[in-house]
Amino acid sequence: MIDIRTLAGDANDPTDVDQVRSELAYGGPIFGPALDRILCDASFRALITDGPRTILAMNRATPDISPSLRQAIRIRDQHCQFCGCDRHHTWCDLHHIIPRHRGGPTNHDNLILLCRHHHGLVHDGGWALARAPNGTVTVHSP
Repeated sequence: MIDIRTLAGDANDPTDVDQVRSELAYGGPIFGPALDRILCDASFRALITDGPRTILAMNRATPDISPSLRQAIRIRDQHCQFCGCDRHHTWCDLHHIIPRHRGGPTNHDNLILLCRHHHGLVHDGGWALARAPNGTVTVHSP
Protein backbone atom coordinates (compact mmCIF):
# COMPACT_ATOMS: atom_id res chain seq x y z
CA MET A 1 0.00 0.00 0.00
CA ILE A 2 1.34 3.45 -0.94
CA ASP A 3 -0.06 6.51 0.77
CA ILE A 4 -1.10 9.61 -1.19
CA ARG A 5 1.75 11.76 0.24
CA THR A 6 4.24 9.27 -1.17
CA LEU A 7 2.63 9.34 -4.60
CA ALA A 8 2.69 13.13 -4.50
CA GLY A 9 6.40 13.07 -3.71
CA ASP A 10 6.08 14.73 -0.29
CA ALA A 11 7.50 11.88 1.78
CA ASN A 12 11.08 11.36 2.88
CA ASP A 13 13.27 9.46 0.42
CA PRO A 14 15.02 6.44 1.97
CA THR A 15 18.25 5.48 0.30
CA ASP A 16 19.08 2.48 2.49
CA VAL A 17 18.31 -0.72 0.58
CA ASP A 18 17.65 -2.62 3.82
CA GLN A 19 15.09 0.00 4.84
CA VAL A 20 13.29 -0.38 1.49
CA ARG A 21 13.30 -4.18 1.84
CA SER A 22 11.92 -3.83 5.35
CA GLU A 23 9.15 -1.55 4.14
CA LEU A 24 8.23 -4.01 1.39
CA ALA A 25 8.27 -6.97 3.78
CA TYR A 26 5.88 -5.33 6.23
CA GLY A 27 3.62 -3.60 3.71
CA GLY A 28 4.67 -0.11 4.78
CA PRO A 29 4.88 2.93 2.54
CA ILE A 30 7.47 2.94 -0.24
CA PHE A 31 9.22 6.19 -1.13
CA GLY A 32 11.09 7.96 -3.96
CA PRO A 33 13.40 5.88 -6.14
CA ALA A 34 12.11 2.57 -4.78
CA LEU A 35 8.57 3.52 -5.75
CA ASP A 36 9.65 4.77 -9.17
CA ARG A 37 11.52 1.55 -9.91
CA ILE A 38 8.66 -0.71 -8.84
CA LEU A 39 6.07 1.17 -10.90
CA CYS A 40 8.22 1.97 -13.94
CA ASP A 41 7.04 -0.88 -16.14
CA ALA A 42 4.46 -2.51 -13.87
CA SER A 43 0.74 -2.94 -13.95
CA PHE A 44 -0.83 -1.46 -10.83
CA ARG A 45 -4.21 -0.70 -9.33
CA ALA A 46 -5.28 2.36 -7.36
CA LEU A 47 -7.27 1.75 -4.20
CA ILE A 48 -8.22 4.89 -2.27
CA THR A 49 -9.49 4.41 1.26
CA ASP A 50 -10.67 6.48 4.17
CA GLY A 51 -9.35 4.31 6.95
CA PRO A 52 -9.02 0.53 6.95
CA ARG A 53 -12.65 -0.31 6.09
CA THR A 54 -13.97 2.41 3.79
CA ILE A 55 -13.09 2.17 0.10
CA LEU A 56 -13.57 5.50 -1.67
CA ALA A 57 -12.41 4.45 -5.14
CA MET A 58 -10.78 1.56 -6.95
CA ASN A 59 -9.81 1.16 -10.58
CA ARG A 60 -8.85 -1.69 -12.85
CA ALA A 61 -5.20 -2.58 -13.09
CA THR A 62 -3.43 -0.31 -15.53
CA PRO A 63 -2.62 -1.96 -18.85
CA ASP A 64 0.80 -3.29 -19.61
CA ILE A 65 2.66 -1.80 -22.55
CA SER A 66 1.16 -3.34 -25.67
CA PRO A 67 3.31 -5.67 -27.76
CA SER A 68 2.98 -3.38 -30.78
CA LEU A 69 4.18 -0.35 -28.79
CA ARG A 70 7.09 -2.37 -27.37
CA GLN A 71 8.08 -3.36 -30.89
CA ALA A 72 7.80 0.23 -32.16
CA ILE A 73 10.13 1.45 -29.39
CA ARG A 74 12.63 -1.35 -30.13
CA ILE A 75 12.65 -0.46 -33.83
CA ARG A 76 13.04 3.25 -33.08
CA ASP A 77 15.74 3.01 -30.38
CA GLN A 78 17.50 -0.27 -31.36
CA HIS A 79 19.74 -0.08 -28.25
CA CYS A 80 20.04 1.53 -24.82
CA GLN A 81 19.54 5.28 -25.17
CA PHE A 82 21.77 6.27 -22.24
CA CYS A 83 24.61 8.45 -23.52
CA GLY A 84 27.35 6.28 -25.05
CA CYS A 85 25.68 2.90 -24.44
CA ASP A 86 25.08 0.52 -27.33
CA ARG A 87 23.53 -2.48 -25.54
CA HIS A 88 21.19 -4.23 -27.98
CA HIS A 89 17.43 -3.92 -27.34
CA THR A 90 17.30 -7.55 -26.17
CA TRP A 91 19.29 -6.42 -23.09
CA CYS A 92 17.01 -3.46 -22.41
CA ASP A 93 13.90 -2.56 -20.44
CA LEU A 94 11.33 0.00 -21.43
CA HIS A 95 11.47 3.06 -19.20
CA HIS A 96 8.90 5.83 -18.75
CA ILE A 97 10.77 9.14 -18.92
CA ILE A 98 7.97 10.71 -16.87
CA PRO A 99 6.78 7.95 -14.50
CA ARG A 100 3.22 6.71 -15.05
CA HIS A 101 2.24 7.22 -11.43
CA ARG A 102 3.26 10.88 -11.81
CA GLY A 103 1.14 11.46 -14.90
CA GLY A 104 3.50 10.19 -17.58
CA PRO A 105 1.71 8.59 -20.52
CA THR A 106 2.48 5.16 -21.89
CA ASN A 107 3.19 6.32 -25.42
CA HIS A 108 5.90 6.52 -28.06
CA ASP A 109 7.21 9.89 -26.83
CA ASN A 110 7.50 8.94 -23.15
CA LEU A 111 9.08 5.48 -23.51
CA ILE A 112 12.76 4.77 -24.00
CA LEU A 113 15.02 1.71 -24.03
CA LEU A 114 17.52 1.45 -21.18
CA CYS A 115 19.82 -1.46 -20.38
CA ARG A 116 19.49 -2.85 -16.86
CA HIS A 117 22.60 -1.03 -15.65
CA HIS A 118 21.47 2.39 -16.86
CA HIS A 119 17.87 1.73 -15.81
CA GLY A 120 19.22 1.24 -12.29
CA LEU A 121 21.26 4.45 -12.50
CA VAL A 122 18.15 6.41 -13.42
CA HIS A 123 16.02 4.96 -10.62
CA ASP A 124 18.59 4.56 -7.87
CA GLY A 125 21.45 6.85 -8.85
CA GLY A 126 19.63 10.12 -9.43
CA TRP A 127 20.34 10.36 -13.17
CA ALA A 128 17.57 11.92 -15.26
CA LEU A 129 16.53 11.70 -18.90
CA ALA A 130 14.67 14.11 -21.14
CA ARG A 131 13.52 13.89 -24.74
CA ALA A 132 13.61 17.04 -26.87
CA PRO A 133 10.83 17.72 -29.41
CA ASN A 134 13.20 16.53 -32.18
CA GLY A 135 13.54 13.14 -30.39
CA THR A 136 17.06 13.70 -29.04
CA VAL A 137 17.60 12.18 -25.60
CA THR A 138 19.67 14.09 -23.04
CA VAL A 139 21.09 12.62 -19.85
CA HIS A 140 21.48 14.73 -16.71
CA SER A 141 23.86 13.64 -13.95
CA PRO A 142 22.77 13.77 -10.30
